Amino acid sequence: MLTLFTWPLVILSVPLALIGLILRSPALLYAAALCIVPTCLYLAMTPRFLGWGLLFPFGYASAGWLLMRKAPLRAASLPVLPVFCLFGWLGYVIWQQ
Repeated sequence: MLTLFTWPLVILSVPLALIGLILRSPALLYAAALCIVPTCLYLAMTPRFLGWGLLFPFGYASAGWLLMRKAPLRAASLPVLPVFCLFGWLGYVIWQQ
């Protein structure tokens, strides 16, 4: 049951974040942040991530905040990179099992 809310929403969050950055739309980045909350709550309960899993939605949210402040696109895309790296790594680990 949990997988119904985790990976499809993570996969949805990546295009939402990319489109939000390209169109400079903070609303799409906030929607992407909401999409990864269930996965991040699950990660926060695992021993490897403990409380660190709760910080990843703030990557998308801070990119949205930077876009609202009219920051350059390069500066707004920096907080998104750790989120992409985390979910890329998780996808790789799961794919290799």
